[in-house]
Amino acid sequence: MELQPGHGATGLVETLKAERFQASSRDHRVTEAFRRWSTCMARQGYRVKDPLNAAPASMSRPAPTPAEIKQARPRRTPHASVPPTWSGTWFAVESAHQLGVVKQHARDLDRAAAARRTLAARVHRLLEQYGAGAHHVPGRR
Repeated sequence: MELQPGHGATGLVETLKAERFQASSRDHRVTEAFRRWSTCMARQGYRVKDPLNAAPASMSRPAPTPAEIKQARPRRTPHASVPPTWSGTWFAVESAHQLGVVKQHARDLDRAAAARRTLAARVHRLLEQYGAGAHHVPGRR
């Protein structure tokens, strides 16, 4: 396991999150939900492989010409209503992946949580000592 940027608790948590995100995005249930979504959108004239790239794909199109705007007729907002939704499917799959990884790394995550609580307490003390309203300048007595 290669840790993400950060160290200790931050690195472990970010690494596990990134790995689960990637794994869930490749899960057959999610890829099938994306395929159904893409098919539904294609029926409405939109050619996008997956919903995560829908916005960038639409932004990369050239701006319509004045003639195209004049000829354009109102369209209903695209809405792919294929139950279950791709987002609901992905949420369920990623949640299942995360539960498994939490159980597998419970001790490490407990240590990470304790380290974050310790760090938060230290930051709180420093803010009380040197934060807004404090008249003490670090390094000066």
